[in-house]
Amino acid sequence: MTFLPGLLRVRVRRWPALWLPLFLLWPLVLVLFVVLWALVFALEQRSPQRRSSVFACLAGVWRLLCATRGTSVDVEVASRRLCVSIY
Repeated sequence: MTFLPGLLRVRVRRWPALWLPLFLLWPLVLVLFVVLWALVFALEQRSPQRRSSVFACLAGVWRLLCATRGTSVDVEVASRRLCVSIY
């Protein structure tokens, strides 16, 4: 099973890295997905021919959020450096 990212590390220049706990947002994201799923299910009762495409879209968004694990972005502009890593 694929999980959502748990930590976000932000580092600006040579300052100490700031670790942000993304796992504290998981319950909010899960509640949001349950509400969206229920809303989509209720709205799709009117037009059953498009049901699979909307649920596939929700599943795709979930997979996209889970796939952000391991992403690392380094930006350097005019001797300023920003590093963002998602674990």
